[in-house]
Amino acid sequence: MLRLAFKNLWAYKKRLLTSALSVVLGISFLCGSFVFTDTLKGLFSDLFSSAVKGVDVQVRQTKAFGGEADDGPYADGRSPLPVSLLDTVRKVPGVAVTEPRIEGYAQALNKKGKLIKGGGAPNFGYVWINDSELSAYRLFSGKAPVADDEIVIDKGLAKTGKFKLGDSIKVNTVSGLRSFRLVGDVTFGSSDTALGASAIFFNQRVGQELLLKAGFAQSFLIRGEPGTSQAALAKAVAASLQGVSFEGLTKVEAITGKKLESEQLSFVNIIFGFINTFFTAFAVVALFVSIFVISNSFSIVVAQRTKEMAMLRTLGASRGQILGSTFVEALGVGVLASAVGVGAGLGVALLIRLLLETFGGGGLPSAGLVLKPRTVLLGLGVGTLVTVLAAIAPAIKSSRVKPLAALRDTSIDSADSSSFRLRAGLVLVAVSLLFLGIGLNGAVLGKFLGLTFDGPLNVGVSAAAALIAVVFLGPILAKPLAGALGRPWFGWVIVVFGAVVGLGALPLVVLGVKALTKLSSKELGQGIGGLVITFVVAFGVWTVWAKRRDRKIMKVDEKVFPNEWRSILATVFLAGISRLSPLLALAGLCVICGRYLILTGRSAGTTSGRIARENTIRNPTRTSATALALTIGTALVSAILVLSQSLTQTFRGAVDNAVRGDYVVASAASDTGFPASVQQEIRSVPGVEATSSLRFERMKFGFPARERTIGGIDPAEFDKLVNVGRLEGSLQKLAAPNTVALAEKTAKDQGLQIGDSIR
Repeated sequence: MLRLAFKNLWAYKKRLLTSALSVVLGISFLCGSFVFTDTLKGLFSDLFSSAVKGVDVQVRQTKAFGGEADDGPYADGRSPLPVSLLDTVRKVPGVAVTEPRIEGYAQALNKKGKLIKGGGAPNFGYVWINDSELSAYRLFSGKAPVADDEIVIDKGLAKTGKFKLGDSIKVNTVSGLRSFRLVGDVTFGSSDTALGASAIFFNQRVGQELLLKAGFAQSFLIRGEPGTSQAALAKAVAASLQGVSFEGLTKVEAITGKKLESEQLSFVNIIFGFINTFFTAFAVVALFVSIFVISNSFSIVVAQRTKEMAMLRTLGASRGQILGSTFVEALGVGVLASAVGVGAGLGVALLIRLLLETFGGGGLPSAGLVLKPRTVLLGLGVGTLVTVLAAIAPAIKSSRVKPLAALRDTSIDSADSSSFRLRAGLVLVAVSLLFLGIGLNGAVLGKFLGLTFDGPLNVGVSAAAALIAVVFLGPILAKPLAGALGRPWFGWVIVVFGAVVGLGALPLVVLGVKALTKLSSKELGQGIGGLVITFVVAFGVWTVWAKRRDRKIMKVDEKVFPNEWRSILATVFLAGISRLSPLLALAGLCVICGRYLILTGRSAGTTSGRIARENTIRNPTRTSATALALTIGTALVSAILVLSQSLTQTFRGAVDNAVRGDYVVASAASDTGFPASVQQEIRSVPGVEATSSLRFERMKFGFPARERTIGGIDPAEFDKLVNVGRLEGSLQKLAAPNTVALAEKTAKDQGLQIGDSIR
């Protein structure tokens, strides 16, 4: 029986290929996400470790609150330190070198005067650190910035802006625009940038003025003398600063370089943890859908081998042996497909990296892929387990084949006449409609019954009940629906639909041509060149791959070759034209899909259509299982799209309802803001009726006390610009000292009323 199982694997290899491909797809996404994140996590762990390798102690102020403050990439929720404290720190025994760390927002303009954007990555400005062991950046060419008009930038920014040494570059900071001369470029370890973030370096005097404020630094970096313990040095530095007092100085802490390294690495783990979760979700969806594909494939194989299994029973094979044989086949498919999926995961990891490099601003260091044993074992285990679980139902069915079944020509599928399926399905449909009604009319029912209904929750329950109802009613509905859809009259419906799809290419062609006319001659030339290269390469690959096969086909039927040739040529054309204009590629796809829909509709009334209809009706369980895989896949994709659109409309609606003003003026780096004088300049513009500045900071209050965001406004004109909803009291009273306005829910939760005192 074991030898027979392996022979069956080879005999039905084409049928089982669909199961294998579905497993390969899911496992490749799963392993690819782990390979990619493991590779970059290991790379950046080494990079950040080497970046702070020379730092023995960091001195900084403690955070105002114990929790993590949401202060953006240019601050960490700590007040700055006065640079004058450096004299005290340098006198501590064991301190060899100490440098102030000063950073903030700085963004370069290109040669056309436009801000250079890095795909969403932040734009940092730094004060140059002379001691190379205390900095993550390494000078690649040129020299350090010494004069007030000199800057150094990272290599990634130099490539993006096409800057070379000696160029004059305008830099935008919170203090405004200022021109500098480029005197050098740096790398972040072996990478051109730090995860795509741009870096601009100034001398200490200009850096303090533009990035923070004169006389202050975010922290001090200390390198100890050889043989000095980090813990002992941190303790000594902290002790030397205990008696120092300065305006704005709260509590100073000195942490070791090891703790600083762990804080740096935690940020990297958060970033790559999100990427891993994102792609793992796709893998789970693919594996979930593949369960239905695998189950259906094995059901078909079992149906084809009914007589074979019955004959084995007559020869003495037990039910357990038949069951075990099917499980061995599922195990073989699972192990083989999972192994291929693990290998394909390396390609997925490379693809993810390419996408991030292309659309994420680059900045990823080059390194080999990291394939950990955990990834291999997880891929093999999950893929094999999914395949075996999906094959359980077909395997049990195969073991129930009676010896006398060999005398039958066909097996009878009675699932469409099951009274239990019908009753359970109808009950679930009724439950789905009930919860849908409650979800859509919860407010009305709530007022009538005096209850509170969660609308989204009820709609979700309705959708889940409807999906389960499809599982029960699928085999019952498959026969009448397939019988109706396969009739000649429905063929003409498909023909009309195909014609509509084909005609949809016309407006796309018009829009595509208009888009081409807006391209520059250089862009048009590059697009045409890419089209030609894609066409030639793809056509050449097809010629080498299909030459012998096409000759064999032509010997059987010469008409097959032109049809196949046209299909391949159309695919190559779409791949090529997409490089020039996606709209024209979409138009071509509409024409191809419309053509095949018309051909399919016309065949509904022919012998082929009749055979297809009878095959679909013959086994309603198999038909519904095939459709269910597509149903679940479509449902999951639709759920993601609905969630995305719902969130978009929710936030857009909130902004549309809240903002009454005509314009919003924001800085290039929204978390740094700009000088308050900008508001006075806006107010002086002719036609401006009202304007209010917005300022944000963190505060802590309440019982229990927790960290919250507080906003500062101009109360005189704020209600003209923002719809604050139902207002109790007056915003104008905020002009008085020590006054605050709270959101209604916050005040209610804290038991506060107008006039109460809060700390």
